[in-house]
Amino acid sequence: MCQITPSIPSYNYIQSKYGLYLIYYNYNYDTVAQAYTSARNIELQQNKIHELIRKAEEVLPNSYAPYSGIHVASAILTDKGNIYLGVNVENASFGLTMCAERTAIFDMVTHGERKPVIVTIVTDYEEPIPPCGACRQVIAEFNPDAIIAMYSVKTKKLIVSNLNELLPSPFKIK
Repeated sequence: MCQITPSIPSYNYIQSKYGLYLIYYNYNYDTVAQAYTSARNIELQQNKIHELIRKAEEVLPNSYAPYSGIHVASAILTDKGNIYLGVNVENASFGLTMCAERTAIFDMVTHGERKPVIVTIVTDYEEPIPPCGACRQVIAEFNPDAIIAMYSVKTKKLIVSNLNELLPSPFKIK
């Protein structure tokens, strides 16, 4: 428990199996309830991210990467609760290569959906891989506030970010 002025709610961290959550303690029930709800939402979000990682891991072997040798899969959760998958498909003409994230986004659009909420990027590379610039722009087209979860199956390292952090000024036609 941290010592802070009485006018500001005190706080503490609680440990769950997915990480740390900041919980506020105050005499105001609404503040505590709001903090609990936020922590619960974070835990639900993390559960969903781990589910998406598992789904992407299942299709990772389908990736076609004979040139770079870096296999990537993506699983996208939409605002309607549906999951769309994609893998990277390389081509000898490198400009024709398609990233896993865009493959999954295009599948989402093909099925009539337009809002990715969480985009996971799973790789067999040593470190998690962020989306390339083209993928960032395509994701931003549909949801500039999307959560981006990047995961390495080799090191089990997970990085979670917000697309706004990765692409603060997406191209827009107004």
